[in-house]
Amino acid sequence: MDITYIPMARGFVYLAAVVDWFSRRVLAWRVAITLEVEFCLEAVKEALARHGKPEIFNTDQGSQFTSTDFTGLLLNNTIAISMDGRGAWRDNVFVERLWRSVKYEEVYLHAYDSVGEARASIGLYLAFYNRQRPHSSLGARTPDQPYFDGLPMAAAACLSPPLGGVTPVGLRPPCATPPTATHVNNRQRSRLSKVITLFRRSRPPH
Repeated sequence: MDITYIPMARGFVYLAAVVDWFSRRVLAWRVAITLEVEFCLEAVKEALARHGKPEIFNTDQGSQFTSTDFTGLLLNNTIAISMDGRGAWRDNVFVERLWRSVKYEEVYLHAYDSVGEARASIGLYLAFYNRQRPHSSLGARTPDQPYFDGLPMAAAACLSPPLGGVTPVGLRPPCATPPTATHVNNRQRSRLSKVITLFRRSRPPH
């Protein structure tokens, strides 16, 4: 898990994400306007509820992750705690690669006018990242493919709920409830389409 800074047209927000080390899949995420520990706890609780408990959980030594609330949540769930060494950026390289993709393929292409717009647009991108964006390190597969490898297709679809409450049209699993007006509007669908087009034209998968 890690946290990164997201600039907007006016001001900024913070993005926290829980990532599966093996598949690079984003399991849960949250956007917040402060660096309080609560939004990290929410992301971890969502990841545990939807995907089960990992044997080990890795973070850096940020104050959110060393807090008693955060470490207590992991220990109460019998999850081993791993923390990066100071200045050892390689320890968290997979999440750093995610941040690079999020910023260059989504954030830097837009100037969000509000926290709500940032949250919705980032949610669309992360759904695309999990379900459609190929990675050379995964043999040109998407993160969803190795994560759900071996599961029955129907079960895999039901275990892949909308990230952050945003379900892009066309990516909704068959077992999900019908989309509501709060899910995606035409502007957001257009933005996702532009991101996909720019990605395919401008750079090879990595």
